[in-house]
This record gives sequence, C-alpha cells and structure tokens, in this order.
Amino acid sequence: MAARDVTNDNVVITHANRRLAFMVYDGGVVGHVVISNVVINTNRFDWFWGGNGDPIYFTVQRRSESLGLPLKPDEPPAGAIRHVILRNIIAHGQGACLILGHPNSWLEDINLENIKLYQSTDPAAAYDRSVHAMYFHYAKNLKVKDLQVQWEKPESAKWQSALYFQEVNGLKIEGFTGAPAKAEFPGMVLDQVEGAAIVNSHALPGTDVFLRVTGAKTRDINLFGNELHAAGTSFKIDAGVSSGAVKSINNF
Repeated sequence: MAARDVTNDNVVITHANRRLAFMVYDGGVVGHVVISNVVINTNRFDWFWGGNGDPIYFTVQRRSESLGLPLKPDEPPAGAIRHVILRNIIAHGQGACLILGHPNSWLEDINLENIKLYQSTDPAAAYDRSVHAMYFHYAKNLKVKDLQVQWEKPESAKWQSALYFQEVNGLKIEGFTGAPAKAEFPGMVLDQVEGAAIVNSHALPGTDVFLRVTGAKTRDINLFGNELHAAGTSFKIDAGVSSGAVKSINNF
C-alpha cells in the first residue's frame, strides 16, 4: 500500500476522536503530502474508540506490533512516512499530538509550520494518556516552525512539557512559543537528539527551565537568538551528556 502526492486544503474538523492521522501498517509508504489551512476540535470518547483525542498522530508499526503480538515470520518490514508538510493549523485537542516513527523506519523530512495547539482534557473520559503536548520519536530531518502551545482547562495532573523530542537526528525549531504545563517541568526536552537548532523562540512566564538536554547520544545542540528572559534557566544539561553538547549564543 502506498499513498503519495496528496494535498488537502481548507478543512474544518469537529467532534473527532483523532484527526490528521498518518497510520502505516503492513509495510505501507506515505509520502509527498501537504495539508494546510485546517481547524481541528477533538473530543475524547469511550475506550473502544480509535484515538485519544489527538489532533495530530503519526505511527509506523508492523501489524503484530499494533496488536501487541509476537512478530510473524512472513510479516513485511515496517513501512515509512516521509516528505510531509502540515501548515496553518489551529487545533483544540483533548489529547496529545504524537508524531512517532519506528525503530527500523524513522520518520523523514516532516515539516510542521504555523500551528497553534490548545491542550485540554476531559475529566469524564475513561482515561487520558497525555503527558507532553507534542511528543516526537524516531525522526530525522524534522522541522518545527512557528508553533504555539497553550494549556487550557480542564487540565490533567499528568501534563508535563510542551515539546518532547526523543531519538531525533537533524532538528530545527524556529519560532516556538510556549511553557510547560507545570513549572517543575521543562518547556522542552531533547532526549538522544543529534544536531538541533533552536532559534527565535520565546519562553512564556511559568517556565523554570526552558530546555532540558538528556541522553548520552545528544550532541550539537545550538540555541541562537531566543527570547528566554521569562525562564528561570535557559537550559539544563543532565549527567551523561557529553561536554560541549550545547552552545548558546545571543539569547536574551
């Protein structure tokens, strides 16, 4: 299965349990996709509904993995998602945005541009797995530009950081505005990230640490020209991160 050369423009989506979902199983390939000018409102429904109120969702899985079963000998390898642009999106979500590749097939060349995410929850829902407003895992050549995260009520006791990047190679964050859900958490986390630039971004009041850097593989992290005076600390480096992994220039 392959889906290539797709565009979608000027869409309003309401009362959905999951939207803008890129879900690849059975070795499928999705690529060269542009989705723009979208308004999204998600809700949380019962446990048997597909989705968790997530406005944006990427996943690459083998079929057995998706069912929690042992892999079959004749299963195709993990598929792929690459060359995707999502731009000009306003999303009110009752769940987190999950952008997940596969250990054997990382997302490639994903661009998120001009996105406003308003995060809330539904206390009456059976469960809420949301931790970070946007969580990225297994990606290379990832660009996030002009992203705004705003936490709204009702809130979840599990909420932590606005952005969490784990095992990403080649990351550019430009024009991010946001704060953590609670001051004891960082606004953004880079975990096992190799090669990142964070530029022209803005820490909001309520931020104790703007950026936490962790993971032995993390290196070549650059902060340049960010407005971080509202944060108590611009960045925190965990033990185990190599010396000189983070460079900070002209931040104020």
